[in-house]
Amino acid sequence: MLRVVGDAPDTTWLRHVRLEHGATLSTMGEVRNLDPATNPVVLEDVELHDARIELGTAGSRIDGLSAEGGGENAIIGAAPLLRLTGPGIVAQHVFIQDAPRVGIELSGDDILLAGCQVTGSAGDGILVLDGAGIRIRDCNLLGNAGAGVSNVGADPVDATGNWWGDAAGPDGPEGDGVAGNVQFDPWLTTPVVLPGASS
Repeated sequence: MLRVVGDAPDTTWLRHVRLEHGATLSTMGEVRNLDPATNPVVLEDVELHDARIELGTAGSRIDGLSAEGGGENAIIGAAPLLRLTGPGIVAQHVFIQDAPRVGIELSGDDILLAGCQVTGSAGDGILVLDGAGIRIRDCNLLGNAGAGVSNVGADPVDATGNWWGDAAGPDGPEGDGVAGNVQFDPWLTTPVVLPGASS
């Protein structure tokens, strides 16, 4: 496990990182002596293979993440490939493929997930546990065994403007559905063209 630990009031940057075979990058509960409002973590161009990331520092950002499951790794087990739990986190250009359970798990206010592709998860593509103001935009959600977006929290999730694998939206015959309080209309009738995405 790679832990991000520090005590300076600066942003922590991790660029061009590759994690494999059961590795975990975690900032949840491990960023000590930091004011969460002034010490965000920025991840750029991160590649995961049979590994996962947990990001819980407020105001943190991901710009470029490719994560692939598919291995039989006991360390990952039921954990999502990407877990975002801090308020105000922005994650964009995120590609999740073949998660052994849930692809992405969200829990925290005002999280924005934009320009993503979540395919082939053995469970839900995106699972929202709780949080007000969560937005999911310009994402391709298809081929997941569970819902494209599942919300088990009380607050609505704004998942408008996404491709659900079917021109008729999440309720179409090939659509990755929704569960819980998820706003999905209007949806996109064609996939989002994302740099580096495979369909």
